[in-house]
Parts: sequence; C-alpha cells; structure tokens
Amino acid sequence: MSDSEDEYEEETVYLVVDLGPEMSPEVLERLGRENAEMTYLGTEEGEQFIQLNGTTFHGQLDETIATNLLFEVHERKREGPGLLPLLTSIKREGEDEAARALRQQQQQQQQQLLHSELSFAVKTDNVVMCDRVTLIEKSNQEKESKEKDAGSSSKQDINKQKESLTLLLAQRNTD
Repeated sequence: MSDSEDEYEEETVYLVVDLGPEMSPEVLERLGRENAEMTYLGTEEGEQFIQLNGTTFHGQLDETIATNLLFEVHERKREGPGLLPLLTSIKREGEDEAARALRQQQQQQQQQLLHSELSFAVKTDNVVMCDRVTLIEKSNQEKESKEKDAGSSSKQDINKQKESLTLLLAQRNTD
C-alpha cells in the first residue's frame, strides 16, 4: 500500500438538525447541560442517522430557503448582583407563589440575556429533518442471502464487510 492510500481526508460540515416535536427545547437544553452523547452517521446512499442519548432519528437532507447563521454565546463578567435579586423576591399584592416563581425565572432569563454577547460562528445551508425510529436486528435469512450474493472482488468484499457491520435496520416508529 502506498502512503496516499493510507491517508484520509477530514471534512467538517455544519448542519441544522430538526428533531421534530418529540424533542422539546427544554429536553435539548437539559441534554446539552448533561453533555449527552450524540452520534451522527451519514451513509453513501444519502441516509442520515442521528443517535442522541440512546434515541435514534432517521433524517433526510432538506433544502433551505435561506442561509442559517449559527452564533456562540459568551457570558460577560457581571458586577455584583445589585438590587435586582432583592426586587424580584418581593411578593406583589395578590400574587401567589407559583406566579412569583415564574416572574423571578423570567427576570433572571432577561438578566442573563443582558449579560451575554453573541458572536458569529458559522453559516450553513444544510438542514436535516428527522423522525424518531426504532432499530431492529436483521434476520439470519437476509444476512445469509446477502453473503451468498457477494463475490470475491475487492469492492464486493468491502460491501460484504459493510453489510456485516450494519446489522441494524431502521423501521419508522408508528407511535
């Protein structure tokens, strides 16, 4: 083997992933805080598979109308808390505990936005629209018939290895 055959090219592609209504923004935010594991697999046939913390999604590359801009959030250093925590903790007349807690949370979110800066990170035209799927193992009959069909050429050997490694089929979840 020559050195050129051993080399591989690494390419970074940014994309926006729409996981559908099953993953609310709150769930995604929690998974981000927990540093959830995400695996992305794009096959040569154009199928996109995303596994997020054990949940698998099957997606299709979708064309966008406009370019998506992605930004990074940078926290600015704040000077002491000031009077805001004191003022937000004061109970208003006729206000119950749940309403007060909600008001405090909204004001804290506004303060976080005021004390953060956005900087442009990257732009992308790639959007993957996903649906949740369930993975099942291929039956033995399917594996044996595909092994018989494979020949001895190197391309067929690669396909055989690929098939033996890809023992999972995606079946759309009908839930």
